[in-house]
Amino acid sequence: MPLSDEIHDLPLRWFGLRSIPGIPIELDDLAETVVKLLKRDLEMKPVQAGLTNTYSIDGTTATAREFLFGDTSKVVSQRHV
Repeated sequence: MPLSDEIHDLPLRWFGLRSIPGIPIELDDLAETVVKLLKRDLEMKPVQAGLTNTYSIDGTTATAREFLFGDTSKVVSQRHV
């Protein structure tokens, strides 16, 4: 339950952004949101580390990231033509 019913706006005008409509922010939920984002970041660490593993598939050697996202600039082909 929120501590107050007031919804604040981000102070965008302080940064020279005068033509942007207000962006609402609930200060009561801010701490909880930051904690959730930090937990999510910790959950992603093993996944990101796994993308650096090197695999060989059908004669082509690359990292998992390169196989998944198509970065073929570093793919080393061992296939004989």
